Amino acid sequence: MSTHVESIRYFIDAWKLMAGRLPGSAITHENGLANCFGNSPLSFLNVSIFDHPLTDLAALDQGLGRAIREAESCPYAWLHALCTDELPAGWEETLSAHSMVSIMNLTGMEADKLLEPIRPLPDLDWRRVTDIQTATDMAHLNAHAYGMPYELFDPVCNLHIWQDDCVGLVGYLDGQPVTSSAALPVAGTIYIALVASHSDHRGKGYAEACIRQVVEEAKPIMSSEKITLHASDAGRPLYAQMGFVASTTFALLTVTTPGSEAH
Repeated sequence: MSTHVESIRYFIDAWKLMAGRLPGSAITHENGLANCFGNSPLSFLNVSIFDHPLTDLAALDQGLGRAIREAESCPYAWLHALCTDELPAGWEETLSAHSMVSIMNLTGMEADKLLEPIRPLPDLDWRRVTDIQTATDMAHLNAHAYGMPYELFDPVCNLHIWQDDCVGLVGYLDGQPVTSSAALPVAGTIYIALVASHSDHRGKGYAEACIRQVVEEAKPIMSSEKITLHASDAGRPLYAQMGFVASTTFALLTVTTPGSEAH
């Protein structure tokens, strides 16, 4: 299995888990296209992705057209995760022809072992997501980090995702939530997601401390040492510092026709 296909598999399995645990979700994976639709107002939980790179313009054109048609079943805004590593020249024009634009870059990254921290890590009050309050705190930290309305995250202000096989963690300072991360069992790895820190508390090592803590809590549950994730451009330098190696790049696409703006 190529590194690109492997990273795509991690993406698909992670979103099948997160979106698939929401009530009313619709998960399909047929003829190479995975639709992970939580049928949620939060577009990040309505994502489609092909399980292989699209390597020529004809395949890209046909694939995007199919993704758009199948997403008509989702009543909310949705995103398409496109692996960009093997795309041919001119792929941006094909996106434009389908009225699609990229709203975020993601990088698939992996680590067999985390490097030692280069500075002392802060000591926070760590709380597992085991009740509505901690679930809501995690959701609102992520909403704040992405500059999105808190109410869009209402679908995850609950315990649907947080079953015994997953670890959600929130770090508190003086009783206030300041950072969060999650570990999910994905394809035999510990998959890191929902990493966020409050803007008033960035640059203090809270996110790194939270990731390291959630990994340690996840290891005995998931019986794995390998750690995987898909990093935003903002988070990638931290992950590289911690020992993660980049393998694959993705663009999160949205349709720009009226009424389809992403949230």
